[in-house]
Amino acid sequence: MLSMDTAPSRVRYFKLRLGFSALTAITCVAVLGIWVRSLWIRDYVIYVDNNHWYHVASSRGELSFFYTKSYLKTFTWGAGSERLTEGEDPTPANWLGFRIVPGLDNDDLIPHWFLALVAAMLGAAPWVRWRFNLRCMTIGLTVLVVLAWALLRFATFPPQ
Repeated sequence: MLSMDTAPSRVRYFKLRLGFSALTAITCVAVLGIWVRSLWIRDYVIYVDNNHWYHVASSRGELSFFYTKSYLKTFTWGAGSERLTEGEDPTPANWLGFRIVPGLDNDDLIPHWFLALVAAMLGAAPWVRWRFNLRCMTIGLTVLVVLAWALLRFATFPPQ
């Protein structure tokens, strides 16, 4: 039997990886539940401080973030839910449900499916056997740069 000092890292951190994966699985299921709920009900949280107004809402399969200047001189929190109406048009997204616009007074959108995918990928990451060399790092960074460029390009200028 191996002692904890000589045990491979895969065995040593088994409970930590298992706990982290369970936490991300719970997060993924919660995001999927919020996604389904957002098809009928809009949930929102508002925070106002002396200079800014922040608004986060879950509606029609999207998570929206809004930030603007505030002229109120009080600190307030607000949260609530409201049923969506049939005639209400959803805010159009640019590409795959994303809309990210730099600057003030913009309503940025991130789809719920993306948050669920990120949670699932984070949960699977500790179980992948990672072996890196310089070539893998270069390829991985190139892929990340291309994906970031494509996301910013299509979020700003949607395909026609």
